[in-house]
Amino acid sequence: LLIPYLIEAAFFLQEGMDIQKVDDVFVKQFGMPMGPFHLMDEVGIDVCVKVSKIFKKSLGERLQLPDALMKLEETDRMGKKNYKGFYQWDSKGKKGEVDPGIYKDLGLGTPTNQISDEDLIGRAMYNMVNEAALVLLEEHIVDTAEEVDLGMIMGTGFPPFRGGLLRWADTVGSEKMVDTLELYAKKYGHRFKPSNPLRSMAKTQRTFY
Repeated sequence: LLIPYLIEAAFFLQEGMDIQKVDDVFVKQFGMPMGPFHLMDEVGIDVCVKVSKIFKKSLGERLQLPDALMKLEETDRMGKKNYKGFYQWDSKGKKGEVDPGIYKDLGLGTPTNQISDEDLIGRAMYNMVNEAALVLLEEHIVDTAEEVDLGMIMGTGFPPFRGGLLRWADTVGSEKMVDTLELYAKKYGHRFKPSNPLRSMAKTQRTFY
């Protein structure tokens, strides 16, 4: 469920968003312990790219990989472990400022920050909920919404005060999510197509809890 969050961050970067701006929105506005770019630096950019490719092979059109993510593989940026990622890192593992050279390395211009805070959160989080609906209600990888939320809070640091990904999704409403995802799908591509389980929830106004 975390993969769509990290991949969407690479799309944000590709579309002209500032790395620090994106991370600040998810930390200061949504409550994540760290933003997606900081997280990729911690995990290892090379690991994130490799895992994304594995999921792409498995999930097909459910996942789109941005060019920016593939270009990262061609650089020597691995994140914290080699002191060079989206951020600058010192030899003690302390994070510094965003590395300004990364935009040039990826063939990107100066960030213009054209995506609203609402769409940053919506595109990343709604996509995670869309995937969660599939693994819970159709693929039965997990049995209950509680299991999803426990895994998200304990495993990814999802803000506990929001109750977990699916508890938070219920506060937004499946109808709003489906309508918004359909708009995103028209504008950004098939990865935002609402899943059948989420569509069914919206039609019957059901909730995860």
